[in-house]
Amino acid sequence: PRENRPGFILYQTLTKLIEEQGLLCRMNLKPVECLSLCSRPCGIALTSADSWTCLFGDQDPNQTAEDILDCVSVYIESSKGNMPRERRPKKLRASILGRVPPRHQI
Repeated sequence: PRENRPGFILYQTLTKLIEEQGLLCRMNLKPVECLSLCSRPCGIALTSADSWTCLFGDQDPNQTAEDILDCVSVYIESSKGNMPRERRPKKLRASILGRVPPRHQI
């Protein structure tokens, strides 16, 4: 069932944290059916207009939600979505799967 899937649990956890921390005005969390990360499940994508999109896998809904929000803060404050490895929370340094350039650069 959908409610038992790690991605759904992570979505619920993030939704709660975003509301509790008053971050609704800074970000928009959207669930997706699939990010095609079967070998590295429970993924997230950070994207913004005119910025690089960053794709992460291997997220644990019970352990990385706070780190994800910390990473989102770094992403929001970065120039064009550029997040050097050392600026990302430790739990999201090795889990990055790729970056996609902004549309105007493709």
